[in-house]
Amino acid sequence: MPESSAKIATAAAVLLVLLLGHAPAHADASRDVYVGVYLHDVTRFQLRDGMVDVDFELWAKWRGDFDPEQLQVANAATLNRTPLGEASDRDWHTARWRMRGTLRGEFPMQRFPYDEQRVAVVLELPEEYGRLVPDAAGSGMAERFSLTDWLYEPEFHPRVTERTVSSDLGLLSREGLPTTVHRVGYEVMLKRPIVTVALKLFLPLAIIALVSLVALFLPGETIAPRSSIGVTALLSCFAFQFTVADSLPSVSYLTLADILFLIAYFLSSIALVVSIVSHSLVRTAKPRASLWLDRTARVVLPVGAFVAVWAAIPGPAVVEVLQPQPLPTDTRAESARPVLRIGANRMTSLLGSPLNAVAYWEPLHEDIDHTHKPWFLEHTPGIDNDFVRFLADGRLEITWKLREGVRWSDGRPVVARDLTLPWDAYEPEHAVRWQAPDDRTLVVTWDGRLAEALETPLVWPSHVLEETFRDGGYDALRDFRRANPHPGLGPYRVVEFEAGTRAVAERNPEFPGSPGNLERIEIQVADSEALIRAFEAGEIDLTIPNAITMDQALELRRTRPDAVHIQASPFFTFLNPDMNHPLLGRLEVRRAMLRGLNRERIAREVYGDAGRVAHAPVSDLPPGATITPYEPAVARAEMERLGLVGSTIDLITAETEMDQRLGEVLVPDLRAMGWVVRVRTIPSTHRAYLDQGHGGLLLHILRGARDALPRRYWSLPLSQGAYATDVRHDAYTDDIHDLVEREKHALYPERRRQLRDALLALTTERLPNLPCVFVAQRILADPALVGWSDVPADMMFGTGMEQWHFRP
Repeated sequence: MPESSAKIATAAAVLLVLLLGHAPAHADASRDVYVGVYLHDVTRFQLRDGMVDVDFELWAKWRGDFDPEQLQVANAATLNRTPLGEASDRDWHTARWRMRGTLRGEFPMQRFPYDEQRVAVVLELPEEYGRLVPDAAGSGMAERFSLTDWLYEPEFHPRVTERTVSSDLGLLSREGLPTTVHRVGYEVMLKRPIVTVALKLFLPLAIIALVSLVALFLPGETIAPRSSIGVTALLSCFAFQFTVADSLPSVSYLTLADILFLIAYFLSSIALVVSIVSHSLVRTAKPRASLWLDRTARVVLPVGAFVAVWAAIPGPAVVEVLQPQPLPTDTRAESARPVLRIGANRMTSLLGSPLNAVAYWEPLHEDIDHTHKPWFLEHTPGIDNDFVRFLADGRLEITWKLREGVRWSDGRPVVARDLTLPWDAYEPEHAVRWQAPDDRTLVVTWDGRLAEALETPLVWPSHVLEETFRDGGYDALRDFRRANPHPGLGPYRVVEFEAGTRAVAERNPEFPGSPGNLERIEIQVADSEALIRAFEAGEIDLTIPNAITMDQALELRRTRPDAVHIQASPFFTFLNPDMNHPLLGRLEVRRAMLRGLNRERIAREVYGDAGRVAHAPVSDLPPGATITPYEPAVARAEMERLGLVGSTIDLITAETEMDQRLGEVLVPDLRAMGWVVRVRTIPSTHRAYLDQGHGGLLLHILRGARDALPRRYWSLPLSQGAYATDVRHDAYTDDIHDLVEREKHALYPERRRQLRDALLALTTERLPNLPCVFVAQRILADPALVGWSDVPADMMFGTGMEQWHFRP
């Protein structure tokens, strides 16, 4: 019966919700609502009443549906909210208000006048409507307030909390249930000017105390002047306390100022008593005792008063020391075989090999589930801690602190120079200053509130690389790291590397986590046919992606279907036009060319059923992307209209077998448009793509990723790891550059993704590159090898290799 009653009650509650109204459509607790505050003024600080008058601007930013009126100021006493308007950009919205009135607060006064008070604007939102996130990047305050007797640093300290109240807060969707409320508090610390306090309070009290002690230096028989001095000192102390009563807080407990007045009262009273006793001793013919009492009081009273004052004055406020985040946990499995043998058809660089992903970790390592784990950092800087500081002048300061005892794979400790060396080499455009205040800390100051400031910094072994950098700069450092094994932080260390031949890695004994499942990883380089023979003979266990051709993969799949894996990949091939070419630098020419490319045929002929047409750098099209259809007649007509039929164009390809194959299937389409095609082969297209200025159509391949820097897809030259910002062509114009700059300053993940999607969509309209097809990835893998297929397609091959193992 009770169970039946419970079911009936539940059904009734559901029916009531349906009849009276259900939860708002925007009730998504996982969605973030970004809130910010700009504090214009603090006009009155009422410590006695726990009130403070403020004038500030408040805003909220969100994606999708949200009712901004649900956002409330939790500590409001009386606030007038004046709407300043709402705006939208696609599905990104913002609402702004001007707020004037009084806020409540808790202002502890035990340390008065050494007290520091927090003025806070606390915002709250029921979880039913979303999750509050501080917009610390945009928040700030005026350089000066109307308060004249307080000092402050114009810098907010955001505090993110949540609480659960035993009420449904009137929400029908949570009727009878407790409600979780998210809170964001913007706090500014106020403190009193200590010089002013000393002059107004300490100095007068000290003078009164000294005057009361003067009586002790008069003869004992002069009772009249001695007693008048003592009484005058007591009366002066009473009068002074009455005078400053308006500035002293009326609280139920003693403050420091109260204790100082009590000490002054006690000192004056004791001095007066000593004078009376001393005079009594003189009158009873005991002058020596009177003199001894005066001399003793001259020393004991000031020393005692000094000790009492010293004990009463509070020490520095206790600063909460954050404990380091716990070390990440990792799971390991016993491998039936200790050695993994990988076959590759190319390996020109150590940093481009699979070993890079397990040997050269960054301090904040991104795992295969896209979470960042602080293996080598004490804390992950974020808006909810003091490792990210939004300075009043608009700059951003990030602190990165290494864990104690972090060592390179060769046993050498990581030192301050290892943190600053990459910054000296790259010299990022917006980094104003980078310094190491101690051997485990890096502090980087940026000239603006940029998203890239929160990206994990690099750390390089200076004891190995310093001399190379000093002699040859960035280029020499890059070439050395590409060609030579050097210490790293990952679970494996590279012990052998020969470019184009062989590489070997073993477990890193200094890694702070569990040892990798495999004891040793070996990579050997051979052509595709030799790799197939080695795999069939059991001499290798795995091939890197695309080490064999599609035809070879299809042929081998007939006999080894369990070992051949043909799957979609994020790598896309495209034609990169030289934007300085007099013909290719024109958008109308590039549009005509893309219409004339039969990309369906190209994908089918080169990659079979696994081939896919590429319309953008990423496979899942961003909103607003332009899909260019195959229209050969329109493309030819446009070429004729532009007078380009018969013009010569260079098609530049790499020497690899697949690049040659792609070039072969592209040439007929280019000729059908009216081009005279000259095919030019170079060893690698990588450097030509980075430098630009190759003079034709460069057939290149890139890993398409939504989280890549947007400039990557706009045909801009790259130098010292940074894309040129001053280059313009008919695709990358000022309006595109402005959008890229906005993306750089977007600290919210949702806003940044939206702007990146907008830029990706614009590449399909402006065509800085002509997208062709997505590569069908081919891999040979021993069926006993476990873990390699768990690596997401958008991550470097070899990521998570420490978790790979062989089944028995």
